[in-house]
Amino acid sequence: MLRPVFDGADISASERFSAWSETCARQLTATHLDRVGCAEATREFHATLRAAELGPIQLADLSYGSLRARRTPRLIRAHDPETYQLALVRTGRQHFTDGSRDVVVGPGSLLLYDSAQPFTAHVPEDIQYSSLVVGIPRKLLPLPEQRIRPLAGTPVHGNDPMARLLCRFLDGIAAPEFARGPDPLTGTDSVRLGGIVADLTLALLARRLGEDERLLAAPQRDTLLLRIRSYIERHLDDHALTPADIASAHHISLRYLHRLFEEQEMSVAAWIRARRLERCRRDLLAPELAAHPVGAIAARWGFPRPADFSRAFRRAYGVSPREYRRLPGAQS
Repeated sequence: MLRPVFDGADISASERFSAWSETCARQLTATHLDRVGCAEATREFHATLRAAELGPIQLADLSYGSLRARRTPRLIRAHDPETYQLALVRTGRQHFTDGSRDVVVGPGSLLLYDSAQPFTAHVPEDIQYSSLVVGIPRKLLPLPEQRIRPLAGTPVHGNDPMARLLCRFLDGIAAPEFARGPDPLTGTDSVRLGGIVADLTLALLARRLGEDERLLAAPQRDTLLLRIRSYIERHLDDHALTPADIASAHHISLRYLHRLFEEQEMSVAAWIRARRLERCRRDLLAPELAAHPVGAIAARWGFPRPADFSRAFRRAYGVSPREYRRLPGAQS
């Protein structure tokens, strides 16, 4: 189910760390990576990454050597994907600080990150560190952000029954043998798995916060949104995609589709536009597309007029597409 994205063994030792930094910027929340203060700083760096898209939810299986990752205010200003990341530590230890707390997270523990908050994560041990990382858009968790935010940076240990259930589920779907067999998983299966991950995460957070159980009725609606957003993701390169097409594909009325997105404070058209801008942003960072003109990337994702694209990109990310491509912080 998880596809190979990065294997350091395929890259020369001299280029491996920079390639890892570029891959993490595309697949995860962008951070500055370095090996300052790491016990292995002078040794060869080893890393692997597998990933899968479960609708709008991202799942990544990472293994890497000692390093330091910093999510800085500048990176947040350059781009905030508006996600929570939940890391399940499998091996090794990670030192985490967000300015108000300093914790050490070990195997079997869960740690929540907020893409809008600065932090530093440091793996200094002379061992390989590995974790499963789930990226969940904030809007998929119907809990007030001001309530969730204090949980970021606070480890949840595996002795919590809800945490234990979530950890076992993540381990299960990340296992190489999970998707083996005569009947391959479909796109719909992946979206449903993403819905389960979102539901379990919501249940864990609600339990930690002591929230009213009525909030847990929302996941049924969110599962439909997951399917719809996954459909949109798969059809972003279809320039003729319309809300009516989306409603028809999911056997709901156009009015109900608009109502679903109104609850998310973003129209269907605005969501499509935002996701296309995000695809453009990723392509602008992709090393293999470095020679592609900005206009060609924009046109591929439904922005045929360069001036319109530049204005939309600047509104979304604060800089022009060309400036963003050259921004040092966006490249790490």
